[in-house]
Amino acid sequence: MQPPLVVYMDATIHPIVTRGASGFTCMIIITESGRERRGSGVLGTFDTEAEAYQYAVAFGRSDIERHRLMTLIC
Repeated sequence: MQPPLVVYMDATIHPIVTRGASGFTCMIIITESGRERRGSGVLGTFDTEAEAYQYAVAFGRSDIERHRLMTLIC
């Protein structure tokens, strides 16, 4: 089952969680303004699907904040 999407600061976080041999891994794809997309690599290995999902969402929120801050600075 695909984890639910999260909308944060008008951007959408698409968490992707998969089960591997050593646990659950996660990554994210972020869509901003309906057109700009960027993604992460594998963010880590976790014991449970819930831990992987929570980490992916937290990482996505942090990435959105960092991206917005860099946009303001440049």
